[in-house]
Formats: sequence, C-alpha cells, structure tokens
Amino acid sequence: HDMAVVPGAFLLELARRVHRELFDTDAVSVRHIEFENPVILNDEDIAITVRIEKWENGRVTYELFEATSDVVQHAAELRPCMRMEVDGNTTTTEGVAPARFDPEEFTAYADPTGNADDFYGQLRRNGNQYDPHFQTLASVWQSGSQATGRFADTACDGLLTPPVLDACSQLLSAFTLDRGRTFILKSIGHLAVDSQNVPGPRWARASQMDSEKAGDSGLLGPVE
Repeated sequence: HDMAVVPGAFLLELARRVHRELFDTDAVSVRHIEFENPVILNDEDIAITVRIEKWENGRVTYELFEATSDVVQHAAELRPCMRMEVDGNTTTTEGVAPARFDPEEFTAYADPTGNADDFYGQLRRNGNQYDPHFQTLASVWQSGSQATGRFADTACDGLLTPPVLDACSQLLSAFTLDRGRTFILKSIGHLAVDSQNVPGPRWARASQMDSEKAGDSGLLGPVE
C-alpha cells in the first residue's frame, strides 16, 4: 500500500532548527540519530512535540514525538519517532580536511547507475517513491564499494536542506538497487556539517562497509 512518510531528513532539520533558535548556534556535530517510528501523513494535521534535555557537558539531546505536548507529558512509555544528540561546545567543523576525491576521475571508470529518471525509477520499483522536491541527484555512478552522485544544479545553494541531506542517504541505496528491496534509513551515527561553500557542481560520495552489525539485509557506510 502506498504511504506518504515524512522524510527523516525533515525531522532532523526540524530539531536542528529548534537548536538554532534556542541556543543561537548551528548544530554542526550531531550524533546517535535514530529513526524509531515513521511519521505517516494523512488528511489530518499532525502534531510533533520536541523534548529537549541539556547536560552539564553542554551536550543537548532531542526526542521528537508524533503527539501533542500533553500526551508526551503523561505517556511515559511513548516511543519517539526520532532522537539525536548535539555535541556541546562545538560551533564549527572547519579545519578537518576531507579525503581527496576526484569525481571526474571516479566517473571515468565507474558504472553509471543512470540519470535521475533511471535512479529514482528503480527506487520507485523497489518501493521508495520520492516527491520531486526530494529527487535531487542528477546522476549516480558505482564501482565496487564506492558510489558517487552529482546533485542537480538547482538542488544546492550551499545550504544543507532536507532534500539535500536526504539525497546523501539515498546514495547508499545504489549498493542495493538490484536487490529489489525497499530502502529504509534507520540511523545516522554522526552528522558533521562543514560550513565551507565550494563553487561548482556539488557531489556526494558513499562507501559501503563490511560490518556484522548491518546484517544480511542491512547497509552501513559513510557519506560525504
């Protein structure tokens, strides 16, 4: 059955926006992001309540619930739809140089998964149907345990919007497209936001890691 699900990237950006409004600083280092319950859209309004706790070391934890604040306050066993932690006393990730990567060199020998229509068409056949605003990867290539995607020119303006963030997780699905399985994002270990604004085409790179934690049907790997 077709269901309209709120993207996890939207919930993540919602919590980051709350953090920015409360503490007047961006959440540039976020850890232990877990998506526990999907938020299903319907014809009725949906209430999202954010529960916040700040610790002595500056760390801030967020839990998002699909419920009103009254329900959250009186339902101790209610599970959040998402939870995450923002590192304390961190205002920037600048100074951490990324590993060298030449997308033109990679795409010269990698196998093209196809253009946007091919990529999102296969995802749709696997059970993932993305709204046009979230179809931001123009082309995808894969070679072994590495994959890269080029963002559409209209998708990136230097901001980490929910569609751009969601596309980073979409790139991981390139490793499982031929399995015919629905791709579901369960967690993000660490999100580090780099404030550098590099001119030219925008790219994302994903690596598939061998890990017993991922299991036979799981997928684990970093995305830059």
